[in-house]
Amino acid sequence: MPLYEERIELEQNVLKAEQHQEFETFLALQKQGIVALENQGLLLRGLQAESEQPGVLDRFLVTYTRPPVDESHPLRLWAGDPVLLYPGHQFDIAPVYAVIERVQKHQLTLVFDKESIEQHDWLSVSVGLCLLAPQDVSYKRMNQALSLLLQAKGTTRHLAELLLCGKTITQKPVPPLKEPLACGLPLNNVQQQAVAAMLMAPSVYALHGPPGTGKTTVLAAFVSQTVAQGGRVLVSAPTHEAVDQLCRQLLSVGVNCVRLGHPVRIHDDLWPHTLESKLKKEPHIQVIVNLLEEASALFRLAVHKKRQGRALDAQAQASELFRQAKALRAEARALEKEILKNLLHKSPVLCTTLTGIKHDFFSAYDLSFDVGVVDEAAQAITPAIAMVLPYVSRLVLAGDHCQLGAVLLSCMAQEHWRASLFESCVQSARVPHLMLQTQYRMHADIMAFPSSQLYQNRLLADEQVKARGLEGSPWPAVVFVDTAGCGFEEIRAPKDTSLSNPFELDVLMRVLEQLPEHYLNKEQVGLISPYQAQVQLMQSRFGARYEVQSIDGFQGREKDIIVVSLVRSNDTCDIGFLSDVKRMNVAMTRAKRALIVIGDSSTIGHHPFYRDFLEYASKQGEHLTAWALT
Repeated sequence: MPLYEERIELEQNVLKAEQHQEFETFLALQKQGIVALENQGLLLRGLQAESEQPGVLDRFLVTYTRPPVDESHPLRLWAGDPVLLYPGHQFDIAPVYAVIERVQKHQLTLVFDKESIEQHDWLSVSVGLCLLAPQDVSYKRMNQALSLLLQAKGTTRHLAELLLCGKTITQKPVPPLKEPLACGLPLNNVQQQAVAAMLMAPSVYALHGPPGTGKTTVLAAFVSQTVAQGGRVLVSAPTHEAVDQLCRQLLSVGVNCVRLGHPVRIHDDLWPHTLESKLKKEPHIQVIVNLLEEASALFRLAVHKKRQGRALDAQAQASELFRQAKALRAEARALEKEILKNLLHKSPVLCTTLTGIKHDFFSAYDLSFDVGVVDEAAQAITPAIAMVLPYVSRLVLAGDHCQLGAVLLSCMAQEHWRASLFESCVQSARVPHLMLQTQYRMHADIMAFPSSQLYQNRLLADEQVKARGLEGSPWPAVVFVDTAGCGFEEIRAPKDTSLSNPFELDVLMRVLEQLPEHYLNKEQVGLISPYQAQVQLMQSRFGARYEVQSIDGFQGREKDIIVVSLVRSNDTCDIGFLSDVKRMNVAMTRAKRALIVIGDSSTIGHHPFYRDFLEYASKQGEHLTAWALT
């Protein structure tokens, strides 16, 4: 088998293993039973349809009344979550897929595609069970993308071979810029050089952006320049948060872009720029809405007739009503498609998550782009990046492989995708790339340790931030609060894989009491921990006043003050996934003015990274004992 086909088949097999592992995890969850799932807040029973609303883009909304939830078992279903619906009170038939639009105290609004509503009329009456679903749709789309690459020719095949088969890409040196780029964004010399290099790249380019170095700004400048030259750009990233952030930056410099994706997963401030919002502003939209509302009324009447009995005349009337409803919907969709095609081709930039790239949609509207931009590419698995390739002529990958990558479940995936496609491109130097070096976030003392450990001492602090500390603080920018010898051992709850350390919360409280009062608010203080059980304890105690998150959940964010609770404290010096130093790199580089780490030096100090950090804190910052704060 040729190398190209062999590599794609390998990607398919690894993706299949990962999907299987996620499905097995879901089955194990489902086997716990309805009562257990309900107690965990993952399932609702007895939904009664209250109202229906036809939507644009083949979407259909149904609002259900739901029974009150026991306050001791809070609901863990949120807007944007995928759910599986069953007509009865057992998992005995194939479920229907939907997405939660809105969760209220006594109501739940779900979004369906039109096929689901037309094929399952019970959805318009009641739902027996509503269960949190696995991300099956994403796997189907990634598998489809890999299949497309197997059949690909021309530019798509060329790009895929360059990325998947380890080929080296050469690029001519970029000549010095004669004058600054006119892109409406403040760029330093290296950032301008990066934009120029990306504009000249013949096929693939990689931009390495460590924390605070302005990667998103550089990408926005590149997209702006490409559009100014008459190009079209497909902007993507693994997460909605990353797509939204880049979309905002593009809008700030006047780039006309459309945000694709399910509206409930897109931040409210970007709603006017979604495809759905733009469609609703079109002059002919009311004709479409009227057709859909008439179709919906006929559909409800057909369901009513069908449920009246088995008499031939009732069934015949129901069939005719169903036919009329489908004809009206088809007429509405045909008109909608014409309007959408104009909107999509008129906009030079489309923004979407990687798994939001639907082949049926892109091919139906004949969408193609001069260049594709994948932000946070180090967090994306190879099949996700493959979804971009059929629609672009060139590709820019941007990210930081020294921060956290994709969350993987199967052993096969963890081994195969241990290094992301982005990391392999940069580390092997087979793809033209550039590392941004000047960072605009951290005090120089906060920056210095991760720079030495992960960035070969190449990071530089901009003049405006390098000495920007915490005015009125009794401590320097970097502090380690040591709980060694305090007896503050970690706790593992029964049947829980996560860990907590409630004793560290008392230390955390005393730390906060020492800090200047005017900094103590949600906007300026972030409390983070690697363990979800500890995050939950911190949330219940400090969440009203400060932002509390897991380290993983805080990637891409920043605060003036970051306090990290490491949790681990045991006699065996076991530090678990704290040994993944990329996670601690994320934790440390969130802080702008002050980084405070709480942990047990006797437990973590045997690992080289933490041993070096303890030494660094003693020399460049402050190493306190927790007893000193009492």
